This record gives sequence, C-alpha cells and structure tokens, in this order.
Amino acid sequence: MELQSELRMESTRRARPIEVMVGSTGRRCWPDALKARVVAETLQPDSRVRDVAARYGLLPHHVSAWRSMARKGTLILAEADMPAFVPVTLQDNADAGPVGGAPSDLRI
Repeated sequence: MELQSELRMESTRRARPIEVMVGSTGRRCWPDALKARVVAETLQPDSRVRDVAARYGLLPHHVSAWRSMARKGTLILAEADMPAFVPVTLQDNADAGPVGGAPSDLRI
C-alpha cells in the first residue's frame, strides 16, 4: 500500500522544465601537439604524472592514456620534446692503467 501511495504522489506533481544543452558538451579537445608536450613533460627527470596533469587541469589517467598512446606510436613526440640523453661511447680499456688507484710504477 505504501508503494501505491508514493506512486500516486509522484504522478500528481507538476513537470519541471529541463535544460537542453546544444553545442559544446563541455569536453575539451586537446591537439596532438599539446598532448605530446604534456607527455614529454612527464618523461623529464623528477617529474610526476599527477603534477603535470594538475598543471594543465587534467586528470592523471588522461595523461597516462596519452603516455600509452606515445608508447604504442599513435601519439608521435617531436624530437625536441624528447628527454635529452648523453651519448655513451665504449672503448677498450686494455691500454689504460688501473682505474682509481695509485699509478702502477709507484712502489711503496
């Protein structure tokens, strides 16, 4: 009986006006160049995804999704956006003396 009376009360109320949104839905569309720049910032040393996301007003999972896109190759990072690495060259140490010790011709 309670359920029936509640249903009758609901049916006697007046309809409320609703607002219909036309046009933009409030979702932002980020250009790929900006996505790449955001991802590149997260690749810098001592950088955290959540800090970079907060700087741009994003949720961290959006930035993580963009990072996944970059790993898969669907979001291309510009060469300038990539973190800088120092090239390493290896050479044969046969000619070199002992590392970090006293010279070999010094006798104590």
